[in-house]
Amino acid sequence: MTASHAPSIEELGRLDGAARKTACRSYVAEARAAMRMGLERGESPAELFGALAAAYDALLGALIGEEELGEAHVCLVALGGYGRRELYPFSDLDLLILRQPGTEQMADRLLERVVYPLWDAKLTVGHAVRSVDEALDLAASDLTMRTALLDARRLLGDEGPYHALTAGAYREFFGPEHVNQFVAALAEERARRHARFGESVYLLEPNVKSGKGGLRDLNTALWAATARHGLGELDELPRVGAATARQCRALAEARAFLQNLRLATHLAAGRAQDRLLFDLQEVLAPRLFPEQEVRGVRRSAASAPAVERLMHAYYRHARTVVIETDGILERCCVNPAGGNDVQPAEVRSIDPVWEVQGQQLVCLAPEVFWERPAEMLRGFALAAAEGLELARATRDVLAEAAASEPGHELAASEEGARWWLELLQHATVRAGRSVLQSLHDAGLLCAVIPELAPCTGRVQHDVHHVYTVDQHSLYVVELLHAFARGEQPDLSPTAAALATQDPPSRSLLLAALLHDVGKPYGSDHSGKGARLVAGVAARLGLEREEQDLAVFLVAQHLSMARISQRRDLGDDRVIADFAALVGNVERLRALYLLTVADTAMTAPGNLTSWKASLLDELYRKTYHELRDGDGAAARREEEVGTRRESVRALLRRHWGDAGEQVVERAPRALLAAHTPEALQHFLGVALELDQEPEGVVRIGTRPYDASTTELTICCDDGPGLLATMTGVMLARRISVLAAQIYTLPPDRPGGGPHHGRARALDVFWVHGPPSADYRAWSDFAALLEGALRGEHAVSELVARATRPSALPARALPKVATEVHVHNEASERCTILELQTADRVGLLYAVTRTLADLELEILFSKVETEAGRVTDVFYLQERATGQKVTLPERLTEIARAVRESVSRGDG
Repeated sequence: MTASHAPSIEELGRLDGAARKTACRSYVAEARAAMRMGLERGESPAELFGALAAAYDALLGALIGEEELGEAHVCLVALGGYGRRELYPFSDLDLLILRQPGTEQMADRLLERVVYPLWDAKLTVGHAVRSVDEALDLAASDLTMRTALLDARRLLGDEGPYHALTAGAYREFFGPEHVNQFVAALAEERARRHARFGESVYLLEPNVKSGKGGLRDLNTALWAATARHGLGELDELPRVGAATARQCRALAEARAFLQNLRLATHLAAGRAQDRLLFDLQEVLAPRLFPEQEVRGVRRSAASAPAVERLMHAYYRHARTVVIETDGILERCCVNPAGGNDVQPAEVRSIDPVWEVQGQQLVCLAPEVFWERPAEMLRGFALAAAEGLELARATRDVLAEAAASEPGHELAASEEGARWWLELLQHATVRAGRSVLQSLHDAGLLCAVIPELAPCTGRVQHDVHHVYTVDQHSLYVVELLHAFARGEQPDLSPTAAALATQDPPSRSLLLAALLHDVGKPYGSDHSGKGARLVAGVAARLGLEREEQDLAVFLVAQHLSMARISQRRDLGDDRVIADFAALVGNVERLRALYLLTVADTAMTAPGNLTSWKASLLDELYRKTYHELRDGDGAAARREEEVGTRRESVRALLRRHWGDAGEQVVERAPRALLAAHTPEALQHFLGVALELDQEPEGVVRIGTRPYDASTTELTICCDDGPGLLATMTGVMLARRISVLAAQIYTLPPDRPGGGPHHGRARALDVFWVHGPPSADYRAWSDFAALLEGALRGEHAVSELVARATRPSALPARALPKVATEVHVHNEASERCTILELQTADRVGLLYAVTRTLADLELEILFSKVETEAGRVTDVFYLQERATGQKVTLPERLTEIARAVRESVSRGDG
């Protein structure tokens, strides 16, 4: 990078006013443009940083001369990233003028000579004028200033103040008697920063600079090494024992990746942008990870989209930064020499290889890891059994062994397999960290199961899957163990009770760890994963029945969630088909536990009360189907009958004969899906409408959970009714999370003022806690009644509610639209399944389209989460009351729904 085209750089100091402003702005713009071209040419970050720092050094030299600063007895010092020559295109410039006593006014004028032109050039400048003593006093109370002193670089002027500053900083902050305190302060600051920017490496839109595993963590470790050893370069750390050569190579690779990524984000955004937002991911990923040809075949975007490859690389490197910088900080904080005040740790020998020292387990003969690689796993098992941590030195040598030949031998070690299975089945948690997570950090998880390696750091480009594949899988295993320990019963009482009664088997735990192992290989990851698990289970020495169960669980790990959320669980055929798929109660129990844990650990809050209740219902009904065999149908009928009698008794107390009559009209699907207490509420809404001769609609609300309201609507049924309801909800900004719709058939003669009319009884679960404001719901009911009477045009209400906002929409990952219309899963109905990105008015658009197609919606489940909608509709032809049979009609329905989604309107 040169400044050859910047206007009059040599004469810049002699220019005044607008000419200087124009010259500075042009010079900075050219310097940034040169950095962009250098990045495109593939120059290293270090070269680009050095060139930009040199360009700014030259600019400052032109604005204020060396001789002038020397005569004033002041010194211009670069701090922070500018000081260490790590400048990004839109980084701040941190400057300090060190002055001598009596030079305050001169120093202020010189600083103005520098700062104002830099501001004119659109640079953000941090600046101060201080004496050496003032700078040191500030550093004593400000950690940021202390670290800045480690990066300080003299630019121009008197060398005396600069050397006095660096000598004073060493004497007061970085000398042998202070370094432990400094490193501890760095660790505390890092913990606070992680709490601010996110405690996880695996954020969907991470901060590349300040987030966990970001560049600031690397700088923090290097500051600690500089203070402890006087060395601040990665390749120097092995010489002083601060890190191994392998660790330094991994950190150097991670730093280069993160630096390139931050450079690219700055240049793409045209400003200082350190957060890797979704829209930036989609812009940068194709540039950083272009399509590749493998053996003449272009890599499929479906199996390895560029964004997923970008984030896979980011998470892998960020994880390396966290693990390895943890070690550097710990090694740089040692007991002071001659620390006789430190009490010696209690020592207890376990065997010739292992010894307990205080609360740590120490390996006395690290060479054993090369002689018997399984001893690495035994060490973790001993630490777990004793409730100890492995000592840092032991962890270091163990990690080196895991990354070299001993680790490569573990996958074929029978002894290693035995220890690994014991750790899997008896995983413990210490200080909030599971033994499996520690194994993964040490590289032993992938050493024993190399099939897991491609999953490390792998992510799906959506807002639904929050964690990487490896972390998600570890969390699933940990939740199963937590259930077995009696923890988190509120998350799923049924799952907690089952796991407590009968702890998860080796097959279930292995399947939990490997259920997504097929994801790196594209579509049908369940089937591909099952084939991989078959080989792993056999290699680990599981019995044949255990192998079969593990393979089944991985192959079917999505089935239970899909069926519970997308099928009518009141349909006997659905239950019978699922029971046939599962085969026996043992498999059902294991699949249920895996599904609950998998759903819960996909994202925080993902296992909603709604999803948990559906899984419980499917588990319970399938359990009875498997246990009772041919008598299962009769048992279900008996259960529905018992529920009918219970709700009849509840309603009779308040409504008398009318209560009994409405129960007789209740559809079996409604009775089979809800508790007597819920049925009392739903049918009570219908009874309230029955008491109003001129009534059109009645609503009822009640809390479902802390963030969800259950809304029940009863009115006369008719074509397009669901579209009307959802249109009015849209007009009132009511966001539907899920819904189930039912129809009460006409009552018998003499049944009341609404005799002879079929009734819609629809239940919606809507976003937000139950409103204490009665007026909000009464206004909604009034608007809905007006729409049902024809007093309001729903299309106009929707048009007003969906006017484009002047504010830009937040960029989210794209969700592909999938529409499937089929007849396989129901004897009475055609099923429409829709998955697409959520947007305002979507449910109205789809239900309006179905009404225009003259289709009746007999049953529906709609679900909205993390920007994605999954809707299922059970349909019949309005004219015949039968399912759709003509192929061209099925195609017409799918096309019309897809078009209504893509149009973005109703």
